[in-house]
Amino acid sequence: MARYPGLIRKGSRWWLRVVVPKPLRKALGKDQIWRKLGTSDRREAIERYFPARAELQALFDQARRANYTPETLLRMVAEWVDRLD
Repeated sequence: MARYPGLIRKGSRWWLRVVVPKPLRKALGKDQIWRKLGTSDRREAIERYFPARAELQALFDQARRANYTPETLLRMVAEWVDRLD
């Protein structure tokens, strides 16, 4: 799985685990985010991997640029997770 960092199989389902960048950990109150990819098929998981990872990375980049408050960052992450479910 080295080609897909954070792509993890738990049981029969595939997940994405992304490490929260150190500067954002205190604000988010977590050091990693787990996101289910909603499939048991590896090929589908890989197709869903890149958009999910890119979207979360964009969220981190936006938070860094804007210097958001911890409450705003938590809301942004919660909205991102809800949107992908």
